[in-house]
Amino acid sequence: MARLIIDLTNYVDRFGNRVPEGRYLMRVDWTEVKPTSKTSKTPGVPMITLGLSVAEGPHEGQSVVDRLVQSPEALFRTVAFLQGLGIKTPRQRLELDPDAWKGLTLVADLVDGAPYRDKVKSEVAGYLPKAEADAWRSSQRSGSAPAGDGLDEFLPAPEDTLPEDVAQAERAAVNALNGVPDSGDINLDDIAL
Repeated sequence: MARLIIDLTNYVDRFGNRVPEGRYLMRVDWTEVKPTSKTSKTPGVPMITLGLSVAEGPHEGQSVVDRLVQSPEALFRTVAFLQGLGIKTPRQRLELDPDAWKGLTLVADLVDGAPYRDKVKSEVAGYLPKAEADAWRSSQRSGSAPAGDGLDEFLPAPEDTLPEDVAQAERAAVNALNGVPDSGDINLDDIAL
């Protein structure tokens, strides 16, 4: 069998990978500016394609591709990206050099995209403004970041984390509101909603 030499020196992953949904520090690996295709909703409009990769953590190196179409109704995504890099976005015409973004980092929220050819890839749901991203990164380093999606702080604490006297007082208050004698236990059938 004949041998074949394939040169992958300049290979660029234009599809992207799937990483668990969440917030990640991303690095800009490559950029490309081309007009949208003739079959798109906005044919011929400039589009910036971004090759991003997870910059740290267990999914480091996994790639994600984002596309920023420069149509008026989609500019909010470009503004969010630029603000994520710390680039000011005044309400005026800007001259940008996407090649200058290579190697820069920003924080993005990733979600699962719709399946394409039976494969799910991650998509950028949004970018954090630089100041928020810096605060998030600082909390990650200090270990004070909430677990999960960051919404845990809005959930009530499990009863077993409360001191027993506080838990008993809460039960008594709920029982009193519902006209249930205080036995220490709550019968959900007795609660009037």
